[in-house]
Amino acid sequence: MNRMEIKIGNGLRLVAEQNVQPYEREMFIGIIDENDQWIQDLVIVRNEYEHVTKSVKDTEVKWNDNIFEVMVFGEEYNEDYTDLFKIPFAFAEEDEYETDD
Repeated sequence: MNRMEIKIGNGLRLVAEQNVQPYEREMFIGIIDENDQWIQDLVIVRNEYEHVTKSVKDTEVKWNDNIFEVMVFGEEYNEDYTDLFKIPFAFAEEDEYETDD
């Protein structure tokens, strides 16, 4: 797992942390305290994906290389994101991506 931290005062740190397999194309950004406890979500950035079911017990993640999702947690006490942005990859061909908008 990859992780980057920036001290922001009061014993708090801004953290960007890569998720683990099979969600390795996902990065969590948030605030942790002096005890390494995650205390506030800010943003999740990832490639768009969907779960593909191969069988009852076998599901895989299918990544869309041409769309990024940015989920913003705009309310400090809400555990659910408040805004979702779908951003096409700048170098993708127009016919290679689709958005729901």
